[in-house]
Amino acid sequence: MGLWSLLNFFRKSPVTTSAPAPIKRKRAKKSRQSRFEQVESRRLMDADPLKVGMVYIEEDSGSDLHGDTFEIKFEGGAPGTQLTQLIIDTDHGPTGWSVGDLFFDTIKGGWGADEAFPMQIVSSSGIQEVTWSVADGGTKLILNFKGFDVGEKLVFSIDVDEVQDYDPSITNQDLINEGVDPITSGVEFQGSMLTATFVAPHYYEVTGTSEFRNNYDPLFAGTTLLRTDSNPSGLPFDNFDGKRDRSTGTMLPLQQQPLPISIGGRVYLDNDLDLTQDAGEQGLSGVTLGLWKKQGNSYVFTGFTTTTNSLGDYEFGTNLGLTPGTYQVRETQPTGYFSVGSIVGKVGGNTVGSTVAGDKDILTEITIPLGDMHGVRYDFAEALAAAVSGYVYVDADNDGVFDPGETPLAGVQIQVIPVNTISPQSVITLVTDANGFYEATGLAPGTYRIIQPTQPTGYFDGLDTPGTVNGVQVGTVNNPGDSLEMIVLGGGATGIRYNFGELEPASISGNVHLTNKDGDCYYEGWENNPVVGAVILLKDASGTVIAQTVTDANGNYKFDKLPPGTYTIVEQTPVGLIDGGDHIGKVGGVLNGTKSANDTISNIVLGPGANGVSYDFCEKLPASVSGKVWVDTTPNCTYDAGEALLAGVTIRLYDSAGNLVATTQTNALGEYIFAGLNPGTYTIRETQPLAYFDGCEQAGSEGGDDSQDDVISQINLGSGVVAVNYDFSEIPPAAISGYVFQDGAPIVTPNGQVPDNVEDYRDGLLTPDDIRIGGVLLELRHTLTGELVTAEDALPGMYPPGAIRVWTDANGFYQFRGLKAGNYSVFQAQPEGYIDSKDTAGTTSGLAVNRNTLVSPLLVQRFATQGVSFRFDAILQIPLAAGQESQLNNFSEVKITTYVIPPDPPKELDPPPEDPEFIPPVQLEIPPPLAPILIKPQDVITGGGGIFTWHLSIIDAGLPRTNGRATRMADVVYRSVLFVDKTDWQSERLRDGIWTIHTGDDSAQSPHFAFGIPGALPVAGDWNGDGRSELGVFYKGEWFLDLNGNGKWDEGDLWAKLGDANDQPVTGDWDGDGKDDIGIFGPEWPGDERHIENEPGLPDPDNAPKAMPRAKNLPPDYDEATDGERLLRLTARGKERADLIDHVFQFGNSVDVAITGDWNGDGIASIGVFRDGKWHLDMDGDGRWSEGDKVAHFGQKGDRPVVGDFNGDGIDDLGVFRGGKFYLDTNSNRQIDDGDDVIELGEMGDKPVAGDFNGDGIDEVAVYRDQPGTTPVGDSQ
Repeated sequence: MGLWSLLNFFRKSPVTTSAPAPIKRKRAKKSRQSRFEQVESRRLMDADPLKVGMVYIEEDSGSDLHGDTFEIKFEGGAPGTQLTQLIIDTDHGPTGWSVGDLFFDTIKGGWGADEAFPMQIVSSSGIQEVTWSVADGGTKLILNFKGFDVGEKLVFSIDVDEVQDYDPSITNQDLINEGVDPITSGVEFQGSMLTATFVAPHYYEVTGTSEFRNNYDPLFAGTTLLRTDSNPSGLPFDNFDGKRDRSTGTMLPLQQQPLPISIGGRVYLDNDLDLTQDAGEQGLSGVTLGLWKKQGNSYVFTGFTTTTNSLGDYEFGTNLGLTPGTYQVRETQPTGYFSVGSIVGKVGGNTVGSTVAGDKDILTEITIPLGDMHGVRYDFAEALAAAVSGYVYVDADNDGVFDPGETPLAGVQIQVIPVNTISPQSVITLVTDANGFYEATGLAPGTYRIIQPTQPTGYFDGLDTPGTVNGVQVGTVNNPGDSLEMIVLGGGATGIRYNFGELEPASISGNVHLTNKDGDCYYEGWENNPVVGAVILLKDASGTVIAQTVTDANGNYKFDKLPPGTYTIVEQTPVGLIDGGDHIGKVGGVLNGTKSANDTISNIVLGPGANGVSYDFCEKLPASVSGKVWVDTTPNCTYDAGEALLAGVTIRLYDSAGNLVATTQTNALGEYIFAGLNPGTYTIRETQPLAYFDGCEQAGSEGGDDSQDDVISQINLGSGVVAVNYDFSEIPPAAISGYVFQDGAPIVTPNGQVPDNVEDYRDGLLTPDDIRIGGVLLELRHTLTGELVTAEDALPGMYPPGAIRVWTDANGFYQFRGLKAGNYSVFQAQPEGYIDSKDTAGTTSGLAVNRNTLVSPLLVQRFATQGVSFRFDAILQIPLAAGQESQLNNFSEVKITTYVIPPDPPKELDPPPEDPEFIPPVQLEIPPPLAPILIKPQDVITGGGGIFTWHLSIIDAGLPRTNGRATRMADVVYRSVLFVDKTDWQSERLRDGIWTIHTGDDSAQSPHFAFGIPGALPVAGDWNGDGRSELGVFYKGEWFLDLNGNGKWDEGDLWAKLGDANDQPVTGDWDGDGKDDIGIFGPEWPGDERHIENEPGLPDPDNAPKAMPRAKNLPPDYDEATDGERLLRLTARGKERADLIDHVFQFGNSVDVAITGDWNGDGIASIGVFRDGKWHLDMDGDGRWSEGDKVAHFGQKGDRPVVGDFNGDGIDDLGVFRGGKFYLDTNSNRQIDDGDDVIELGEMGDKPVAGDFNGDGIDEVAVYRDQPGTTPVGDSQ
């Protein structure tokens, strides 16, 4: 039967589950009524319709031989449907027996006719258990089943009899049984009622009653319960086996009603957002929920709502009669909460349902397919609102912690941005308050990021710090980046101290300036030497240049507004300057950084707000050194006007390590320069020009060591120093030339003999008519030593090795070239056939040895020691200056013939000089027949070389230490007329020099004295030992000493002769007797080398004893002494005496200024030299530069030195005179400083001098100048 047919059937034959009201039917044999339980109209259910069929078959036809058969089977129904009970009710009339009723005859002899057959199971395959209850004669058979499932069939038999005749008043059983028919046909059974009860899981128990019908096949329409060929196990149909009259059946259709379902769950506080109700998470009461059911493709409100109880639980219970279906639960969002989500629950232990995207307050697709099933834990999680707060502040120590005292920042914009929240949440923009505080409340729980979209003006991003929730740090940070990430805020969570640290900008500053000349970066006034426009680069920690600036007008630079970090400063040395020093600056007063390379300061670590200062760079100005090379024809080591300058001379510059720095050549003006030099110590080497002798090396404006030939070393060039006057003088070679000639025609004598006065026959002068003699040998010797002049003494390559000898050429000319300045003697080998005549000294003077020529015995002896014995043919003492040629040093010869010639008239001789003092002629050991040579007294020979020596003489107030006996080898003094002879010991002759002595009181008038000679040099000393200094002057080797101290030259004074105009005078107490002595510094004398070899030095305690043949304070022996002597005359009435020189030293050279002083306070003066501000002091008095001697720097080029005890400590101090001012080292530190005295006295051009003129133990300064317009008496200089 189809679905609609079944429904139509139900409408025609209503079935009810309730007990039916009794139906009164007419009692009729053939016509019976059946009762059906009326059932309600139903909608489409999940369970199939349940159909149970039962067939009754009367097995006997004429007698009661068998029990009657019942077959029952059902189909359909919900899964698991079981038949639990059957009731067959055969009571057709009123309750109790009545005619037409049927009953069960189960006991033989009991109720019923014929045989009786009890209940018997024929077949019950598959049925677990069948039980029954029936009463003999009863009208009800009740069967109870266990395990009677669909498709199973029960066949049983029981005897059914019919009441044909019945009188209720009759009580006799037998009588009653007589009215019973043992055979019950089908139609007779019609009207009996079948009641079936079914159970099934999830469904209500269903019971239905139907009536047996004789013609029952139509009742089974739409079922498969009846037997067919294809269904042999079905119930017998109506005419099965031809028994349609003996069978009846019924089919009861039933519709199972599902048990009511329920849906429930909980609404709870899920602040941890995990959609799980954890311990401590409370349920929410009073939350409203609604129930919706799916109809078709949409959900329809059921009309049911509920609210959560105090535990947060809700339920749509079975009391609502909810049928299986698909449901939806909707939560009304509770105020003050955010929906975390809905949690799908379970039905029958299985998760059923789903959430709705975009709506966390709905659980849908809750399908409950069967009755008595319950949806549980359909929960809704809610969360309280969250909050987050923090600060924006100045993180002074950049540690990411808002420490007490750190400054909050107001007005900073903060954005709280939702990333993944349980409910839609907009971006919240906040601004910090006066405390730098911000707070966002009412936030939907979830994940947030907090950013600071705009960096506060004037600050750099510092360390941002994720805060805490319930004391636990939550979130991450991007540093730098002003972003706090992954901030998970649960329901009700309060995140605090989500802070943004800001950093005050840092800065780096410094200065670029020039060093001083010494290369010092920091010195007084360095701020006044800025380098402007120097490029400064700033690099970050990765080495990337991030900024560049230039120094301003003050040399300053600054990089500000810097974020904290590690930086590097690089300076680009400006063009034209040289890298100087780099100065690591300070941050917070502490050095910060390292020097990693030139002009680079790295690892400068700047914290927030840090100011790095004094990151300075100093630059050096390039230095230069220059000079010239000139021909020093004087040679005085001074460039004089008119002296030639040498071009093309190679000059090399070396650094302190000896590396060649540069090479140049002098220009047309003889000048050279090395420019653009890095400050340092340099050496200049000159390549000696081949055509010149080495002259002087002059250390220039910055000093240096010029003690080596062609080398000036230790030139200290400071920053920007322009060193000048590093000069080299070259000495031009000198020459001696002359002729050998026959002077006139042969001399005719009667006998051909040489006349005794042959020198009177010819004048020795070369005239054009004289005959030149070629091939004559000439030899050259040193006058000062008598030794041969060798090739080594001349210009290199000029002569072959050995002695220098030349021959006259065809013109009788000879020439010695390439000679050093000096004093020479030329010896001629007498040519054969000629008689020696008059030889003549040349253009530079000399001594031609002719007959009657007086020669100094010293000179004769000097040559004799060299094996030279001469009679004539010699021109001695030829002085040669540098570059000078002494010409016409001629040797004349004559020839004698026998022709008689009238003699010439006698030649008038020159008158002898006035007042000469002669010594008796000395007969030289010269072979006859030549006449003896007369010896003429000579002045001291000083030589012409470039070596300077000291000659110190002890005068002891005119009474030297030899007890009145001169130390000269001869007892008679021979000398030429001197200036002393012209003074006649009268004061008027020595009043042409003015002395001005400083009194020590600037307000007092300085005393003046007239004592001097124009052109003289002043000297002062305690000549008489009275403790006061007296006046004196030195004039061309003569000493005029005011011995009696009256301030004028008179008969009681002391005169001495020592040196000449080429010497510098010095004074000092050489023997410690309290009286000052005299000395000179000038060109060396013959014999100086011998004297120096035997020189023990001064009797200074610091002069260690040496293995010398004489004591330090004794005069030398003659054979140890130099060749010269000192003359001395005490008063106008005294006699002149000559003494050997006491001490000879070699200390300094020709460019030095001689000085003397008591350097150690022992009462004995020692020597020293001054040059361009540099002092060399012989501290131990040994006359040599040795260990323990001192160098001082006091003064500058152009200064004149002055020495004296200016502070009374017994030790002489240094001083200089410069343009009318004395600078005196009164603090004895031997350097000019603020502790020194400066005295204004005199003017430029005055000659300084010092002495204790008042006897107070402290030396005073004085100046000396020539009386204007004066000229020395008898002198025409």
